[in-house]
Amino acid sequence: MAFYLCDDPKRDIPGGVVANIYAHEKPRFFAIMMTLNEDTPVSKINYSGTTVTFRHFIPGENELAHYLLMVSDNIDGAKYEELAEKLKQAVEWFVSIVADEAEVEKIEHMFLDPINENLKPAQLIKFGKTGEHLLNFGMGAKGFKSEEDALQFMHKEFGISQDRLFFERMVNLIA
Repeated sequence: MAFYLCDDPKRDIPGGVVANIYAHEKPRFFAIMMTLNEDTPVSKINYSGTTVTFRHFIPGENELAHYLLMVSDNIDGAKYEELAEKLKQAVEWFVSIVADEAEVEKIEHMFLDPINENLKPAQLIKFGKTGEHLLNFGMGAKGFKSEEDALQFMHKEFGISQDRLFFERMVNLIA
């Protein structure tokens, strides 16, 4: 796979960012990978661009690591579908690097569950310690102080009744 981990030796990576990834084959992009844990402050996230959320088992531990991967520069101006597929390839590549560093053959990874079948690829994530929520909708990610705020946003942006969202939703929990 044609990806590189990028770093700037003159600057520290901001808190929560674990990697910068460059895809050098079309569609080319730069992406930022943030770690997500139970106390990650997400309510101020308001990102517009192709995104994907995933988790993988931490080698030697019975825990999961969660991440948000966001395209920061769509170099070729690729369409969402192309970038989303390439981001998934970047996730597989990243997880293979984690496995190599841990000297294990393979690490299982999963993409987070969608809110419901009608709202793929949208995912709603609740953070256990803060009670905040992160909505990843594939073409962006937005944080909220509460689930009610997230449901109101989805009603306004996606045109789905709040009652239907309330009863037909899957919330991913990071606790």
